[in-house]
Order: sequence, then structure tokens, then C-alpha cells
Amino acid sequence: MKKIARILLPLILLCSCSAGDPWEVADQEIVVDGWIDAGAPPIVIVTSTVTPSSELQSVDKLQDHVLKWAKVSLTTPDTTVVLIGRQDKNYFPPYVFTSGYVLGKPGQKYDLKVEYSGKTVTASAVVPEKEALQGIEARPVAGSDSLYTLVVKMGPKPAERRFYRIFTKVAGEDDCFMPCFPGAYDSDALVDNAEINITKGYGIDGRKLNSHFKKGDRVHIKFSTMDEGAWQYWSDLDRICSLGKAVIFPTFENPSSNISGGLGYWAGYGAQYYSINL
Repeated sequence: MKKIARILLPLILLCSCSAGDPWEVADQEIVVDGWIDAGAPPIVIVTSTVTPSSELQSVDKLQDHVLKWAKVSLTTPDTTVVLIGRQDKNYFPPYVFTSGYVLGKPGQKYDLKVEYSGKTVTASAVVPEKEALQGIEARPVAGSDSLYTLVVKMGPKPAERRFYRIFTKVAGEDDCFMPCFPGAYDSDALVDNAEINITKGYGIDGRKLNSHFKKGDRVHIKFSTMDEGAWQYWSDLDRICSLGKAVIFPTFENPSSNISGGLGYWAGYGAQYYSINL
């Protein structure tokens, strides 16, 4: 049976299934969208999968799938902290679990546990060491005097395999860092001193599909290292989004997940921040 569920994430609504022929509604599952940056507190958004429907579902209805009463705890080698849920309009859905009592530390492991309605999901992530970019360049778009493409410049390939994710935030326009598309990279697939064109981060509302930046923008860039599990999730999501735009080759799958017992991802980021004025 192909089991269909819809995942409510701050980034995009995905349709998913398992192998088989007839379609069947999947059981409701817990979905985690969470990360912890080096030097910053954790951010965890907890939702549930949405039953597919031929009828348009309002944003208000989707809010019913935000699990505000979940118990979210984070364990380090030193302590366990229960994260506090609060409204935060900078994210979608605008409700996050966080705590200032624990900050990301490079090399440290963070075990996440989410408990809700008799179900428990778990995940682990290590915050990797940061890696610096060699530079950022703004290049004018051909035929336009007001649009730019941003290019990040990498250094020599590292001796050990590394995984990267790039986010952007346009001052005065974005409330938080949005993932670039595509934005997940494997060092094994890059050349020495690689140059990567980056796009504007995309939002769930579909209003930020223009990949170019405008003259006068102040762009903040978050360049993150991460572990392979988080990279696999983001890499799969990039691929699914690309295939999902094609009518002839639709896709019905979930990105791979490092959440045991649920869906989504839990990531540790070694994040470096940069800014450029256009």
C-alpha cells in the first residue's frame, strides 16, 4: 500500500508515501524540525503529519498540527534540560521550543527527545567545528542593473569529508535565516577553491521564489557545517523539491530522516555568519 501523509514543516509542505500500489492514509506521525548552532540555544518545532485532502486547508487549520503540549528535552554529557515552548513569529509555525540554559558547543553531542500523546521520538546530533569561507562576491545579473547573484568562495577541499548547508536572510524582509535552494553540499563533490552561486532563501508562502538579490539589499549569510545525517535530509529535500516541479516526473516520498520513531531532522550546525551590502 502507498501510504500518504503530508508533513507540516516551516519550509514546505511535502507529500509522502511508501512502496506499493493503492494509496492509503498513513498513521499520524510526529515531525521534528530542530537544530542547535554553535554558541546558540536550540530551536525545535514539533508538528504532526497532515491527512491529505482534496479540499483546500487553511493556515488556521494547519495550526492544529502544531504540538504545543509536547515535552521536549535535550541531554548533553553534563545535564538534561526540558525546553520551554513559546510563540515566535520569526518562524513558521510560530511556536518553538528552546532554552537559554544550553548552548551549542563544537564537538559536543546533543540527544533530543520529544514526547507527545504516548509517543516518543529521539535523535542525536553533534555540533561540528566551524569552517570559514574565503570570500563572498556580488555579481550583476546579465541584462539587469538592479539584480545580483551572490557567489561564496570555498578554500581547498578538506582532508576529511565535510557537509555544508547555506542559508540567507535579507534585512528588513526575512524574519529568520531561510535555506537556499539548492543549498546542501558534500565536500567530496566539490573541487578545490570551489565557487558556489547561492539563491535567496525560500519561504513556505511561495513569495520568495526569485533567486536573485536586489540592489540596496543587506544580505546576511549563514554558512554551516553539519553531520552526514542532517546533510542527507537537506540533500533529499533539495532533490524532492526539484523533482516536484516536474509534471511528467512527480515525486511521492519523504526525505530521509535522522529522527527515530518520527519524521524530520535534528541538526547540529557549526555556523559562520557573513554580511554583504548590495
